[in-house]
Amino acid sequence: MLVEELDQNKKYIKTTWYAPSGELIWETHWGPNDEGVTLFLDDTGAIRLIGNSREGLMHGPAFKFDPPITPTALIYYIEGDESPPPKP
Repeated sequence: MLVEELDQNKKYIKTTWYAPSGELIWETHWGPNDEGVTLFLDDTGAIRLIGNSREGLMHGPAFKFDPPITPTALIYYIEGDESPPPKP
């Protein structure tokens, strides 16, 4: 379950993710440009993707997981779209 807290201008303040059991999984306190960490969970509450967000879109590196919590891929996003990682 996802709980979002917004300010009077509808900007994110805090997002909290809970497992179906009610257990706290993660909490993000959003920065002034809506930057923070975003999770995508499956129906069991297991983390399937965790990555950085900015202005409501995935942006930067993200880790994809297969259950139980085995990293299977590093994915890079730019403004919400999957893309190749930047060159060093």
